[in-house]
Amino acid sequence: MFVFPLNEDVDAFPLKVAGETLHLLADKLCYWEDRNALILADLHLGKGTDFQKAGIPLPDEDTPHDLARLSRWIDHFQASQVIIVGDLFHGLSAATDWVLPGLTTWRATQGEVRLTLVPGNHDRVAKAVAEELGLELTAEVVTMGPLSFSHYEPAGEADPFTISGHLHPAVRIKEDGGPGMTLPAFIFNDHRLVLPAFGSFTGSAKVLPHPQDRVFALVEGGLLEINPKLCR
Repeated sequence: MFVFPLNEDVDAFPLKVAGETLHLLADKLCYWEDRNALILADLHLGKGTDFQKAGIPLPDEDTPHDLARLSRWIDHFQASQVIIVGDLFHGLSAATDWVLPGLTTWRATQGEVRLTLVPGNHDRVAKAVAEELGLELTAEVVTMGPLSFSHYEPAGEADPFTISGHLHPAVRIKEDGGPGMTLPAFIFNDHRLVLPAFGSFTGSAKVLPHPQDRVFALVEGGLLEINPKLCR
């Protein structure tokens, strides 16, 4: 297991993909060095608000908290583009209540940054608010340079290489006789990269990686590469 620092301030793991350099970051997103772009998935902004409307007393600070996290990374890299690989919003009410005003205010502070959304299954309101947010909507599958982006994991060996979200992947690691733990993770192989969910309240779903996958788990602010054989 290794931690790979991008510099003394950032835990990251660099990958070479189709001649491009991607840095997996320990805050559940990655940096596309060649395009000066941040790539993330599954923010689910407004999830706390939606649950409150359903009578479930979840806090509603997820939107300002997650936008502040994203702002820090934009500032750190002086990124020129943010690519969201699906599920920017959580539900229909998220874009019509205080979430949209908060997102609009945040967007005004990042006016020079291109904000690109590859739509996911929760993004039904995105088209209605795209112009207000300066949001570039793409097709469900879009190619940028040598990379493809889709909210959904490709069904087979994709060409070009595909970056996706949707699964909210986590891996379960259990030592014999020990309690084990479940960790959010990036799942990578020669054909695809599945991103962990960026949003604070999204949760994760356990996946069982294939033997040919590389697994980069997030733990204590760092990245650990884990042998898929240890995931159960």
